[in-house]
Amino acid sequence: MAHPARLGTRQVVERIRATSSSVATTSAEVVVTYTTPAHPGGEQATRLLDAGAQRLIVVGGDGTVAQCAHALTEWIDEHQPAEPPRLTPIPVGTANLFWRNLVATFPPGPVCVDVAHVTLEPNGLTTTSLVAVGAGNSVRAIQRTPAQRHWWSYIATGVNLGTWKGSPWTQEVGNVAGVPHRVRIFDTSLDSGTLCHTSFAPTGVADWVVAGAWALGANVSPAAVRVRVGQSFDLDAPHGIHVDGEVYTKVQRARVRVRPRALPVLIPA
Repeated sequence: MAHPARLGTRQVVERIRATSSSVATTSAEVVVTYTTPAHPGGEQATRLLDAGAQRLIVVGGDGTVAQCAHALTEWIDEHQPAEPPRLTPIPVGTANLFWRNLVATFPPGPVCVDVAHVTLEPNGLTTTSLVAVGAGNSVRAIQRTPAQRHWWSYIATGVNLGTWKGSPWTQEVGNVAGVPHRVRIFDTSLDSGTLCHTSFAPTGVADWVVAGAWALGANVSPAAVRVRVGQSFDLDAPHGIHVDGEVYTKVQRARVRVRPRALPVLIPA
C-alpha cells in the first residue's frame, strides 16, 4: 500500500520489489496498490486482506497508516484468524509520529500496540487513530499548512494562531509519548493501555512560555495545561476535528476509546 504523492514513495516501492525478487526461496507475491484522495487506503487494505495478504507494508504518513490500521483491526475482529496479518509502516509522510514512537518504544520484530477507536458524531463514522485526535486551533493549523511541508510547519502555523480565541485553545487525545524531537504532549505510550487527554487554555504570553518549557521537558507545572489519563474521552468539536492530521469538518463530537494491543505490527530491522 503506497501514497503516490509522498516524496520517496516510488524509490521505496522499487526497493521492496527488488528485495522480494532477489530472495530465491520466497514464494510471496508483492502486490502494490496506491491510494487516492477518494480512497485513502482502507478499502484497498481490506481487499488485500480478503485476498490472503499476511503483511501490509504501508508506504506513507500517519494518515495513510491509520487508514490501513483501521481496516486491519476491523478485519481481524470479523475473521478472528489464528495468526493475524501484521502491518509494517514505511515512513515517508510529513511527521511520521506513529513510526517515531514505534521504533523508540520497541525493538525490531513483531509486537501488538494500542490504538484509539474513534466514533464521529452525528454521522456515526468510525475510524482509528494511531497518534492523536484533536479539536480547536490544532485543526485550524492543519487546515492552513500546505500539504507536503515539513512537520515544523504545523508548529509554526500554530504559533501564528496564538492570538486566536478559544476555550480551551486546543485539546488533544492520544496514545503516543511525544512528537518529533520528543516534544511532550501526552503522558502515555503505545503499550500503556490508556489514552491521555491534554487541553491548553492560555490567558496570556506567560502561559505560552511556561507551556512551551513543559513540552520541552522542563520541571514546571503550567497552569494552562491540563492532563488526564483514562481509557475513553469525548471531544466536543463544533468546528471540526482532526484524526492523525486528517480533518473532518462535518463533525460535532468525537468519542475516543483505547483498544489495547489491537494492532499487530512488524517492525523491520
